[in-house]
Formats: sequence, structure tokens, C-alpha cells
Amino acid sequence: MVNLLIYRLKGSWRLLKVSSAALVSVFALTACNSKATRPIDEQELAQIECTTFERYGISFKENCLIGYQGQPFTGIMVSGDPASYFSATQYRDGKRDGFSFAAKGSHLSSQGWYINGLRDGEHIRYRDDSDKLLSREVYGADQKLAVYIYGLNGIIDRYVRYENGENVESIIYDKGREWMHTFIEEGEQRVRKLTYFDNESLKSTALFRNQDLKMLAETTYFADGKIRTQFDYDKASNGAQFDTYWPNGQRQSQQHYGYHPLIVLHGKQLSFCNSNGQLEAIRHYQMGGEHGVFKEFYCNGQHRVTKRYQQGIIIDKEVKTYSDTGHLLISQTLDGKGKVLQSLYYDESGQVTFQQ
Repeated sequence: MVNLLIYRLKGSWRLLKVSSAALVSVFALTACNSKATRPIDEQELAQIECTTFERYGISFKENCLIGYQGQPFTGIMVSGDPASYFSATQYRDGKRDGFSFAAKGSHLSSQGWYINGLRDGEHIRYRDDSDKLLSREVYGADQKLAVYIYGLNGIIDRYVRYENGENVESIIYDKGREWMHTFIEEGEQRVRKLTYFDNESLKSTALFRNQDLKMLAETTYFADGKIRTQFDYDKASNGAQFDTYWPNGQRQSQQHYGYHPLIVLHGKQLSFCNSNGQLEAIRHYQMGGEHGVFKEFYCNGQHRVTKRYQQGIIIDKEVKTYSDTGHLLISQTLDGKGKVLQSLYYDESGQVTFQQ
């Protein structure tokens, strides 16, 4: 029964906040021993068995126990007036052990848990004269593990997680929605930033490396929730892929990038038709310059034109462009170094209509 009562104290405050005196009565019945314990006023308690030390010629005390009539205190220490400001703390063998709370009138101002004098579990603070949260701190053996900070409206503003006293993760919120998330991954600090539409649906999420703000991933969305763009960095190849989508969900393009050191087109680039997803073009780049085969197609699948590049220069000596029905439209003669020597234009019957 003791564990059940303590759990209800920790989890169901609205049933117990009617009066501080009633809460202390529950304390007394859930204290360390099985019989009721009379609350002891703070004025009747004293520090005992302290360790003393001197600094700059001044004597200080530390690591004191709380004593009652010369013995380490076990029971409930109370302070103040239940009608105004009041606090109560459970003790065992001179150390805080169990539940502690403070209240102003009918409103809690703080609450927390201790084990053998050390903070353990949640420690909560409330805004004055209201039940709205101000902060929540989570401890383990007196080490701070996490902190939650709340705004005036009681909605979360910030979260921080600690390991060995170091801040290893934090989240900043905007109107209760995650906005900026900082954390450690693969041995480096990273930041994830989120944006939202006016209807509060997700607009974008982007992941950066904090040291140089290098983008590692990004996804953007249309207002209806469909993916608009998607970017992914590959650490092994030091490259990236960027996909775009039409509003109907069909893929619009797929682009590949390299870093030299800034991001540039590198590798195969694809684009697709809006109507049916048919491949519309395939192009190849090498560190920002055209290098390889370029092919274009109509949305019915008909081939339009093919060109070959080397270090940004067309190396073909003849390039032909076709219509969506397959008849020849343009025939170009080149010198193999990118210079067009002659262009012939054809009608649907195959007759030359213009020469350049």
C-alpha cells in the first residue's frame, strides 16, 4: 500500500492539492515506518554531525545531517503556514529521503523526490498562483539528466538532456512544436531545424553539421503533406542526392552532387515528365562541368536528341534533333570541339526549310 500511495502522490496531484495539511497527513502515513509520524517544525530541527573546514580564516560547515533532539531525524519536516506559504519534506536518518513539496495557498510551487539526501527523479516548479508548469528537472543520484522549460502558457519552450554534466542534446520549441534540435551523432554535433505551414503541418525538416553548417539532409513538403524535395548527403563518397517531386507525387528530377569544396553537379542527373513519370532527360556531370552522355526524350518516350560532352565541350561531329513523332527536325555538323559548322532545319516531309 505504501508504494501505491507514493505513486499516486507523484502522478495524481489534482486529488491532493486541496490542502497542504491533508497532504502532510498522507506523508505521515507513507513515511519510512508503518505507524503515523508527527510532522516536526523546521524550528525544532538543527544541523548535526557536520564536517567543518576553514577558508580564508572563516570556518564553514558541510555534509551536515538534520537532527531532532540530538539524533538524526526521521520523519517529516514542515515549514510555514498552510494558509500562505508552506513546505514539507520527508527525512530518513538525517537526510532528505522521499517526497518534498512547497505550496502557496492552494497552488503547488514546487515538488521533488530524494533518495538518501540526493535528488532522484522529477523536480517540478510551477508558476506563481497557478498550476502551470515552469520547469521540470530529472535527476539520477543527484546528477541532472534532463531539463524541461515551459512558457507563460504552460507549453514547452525548451528541453535539454545531460550526460556527466555535459549538454548532449537540446530542443527549442515554437508554440509547442519542435523547431531546432541539437544532438550528437557519429561523433559530431548536429542540428535539425523544422518549419511549418500556417495550418501547422510540417513544411520542412533539415539536418546540418553544426561546426560548419554543412547540410546533411533535408525534406520539404507541399501543404497537403506530399514530399516536395529530398536531399541526402553521403559521407563515404562525399556526395549528395537531391530528388524533387511534382505536386501529383510523380518524381520531377534526381540530381547528384559532389563537393569541390563547394557543392556542384557531379554524376548522373535525371528529369521526369509531370504527366506520366516518363524519363525526360539524362545528363552526366563531372565536378560541375558537362561530361558524358546527354539524352532528352518526349513524354511519350520518343527520343529527342543525344549529345556527348567532355569537360564541358560537345565532342560529337553530328547532332540530330527529332520531333515527338520521330521525324528529323534539325541536323547539326560540328568540329568535334564544340563549334557548330552547319545547321539544317527540316519540315515533316523531310525537306530542308532553313540552312544556317
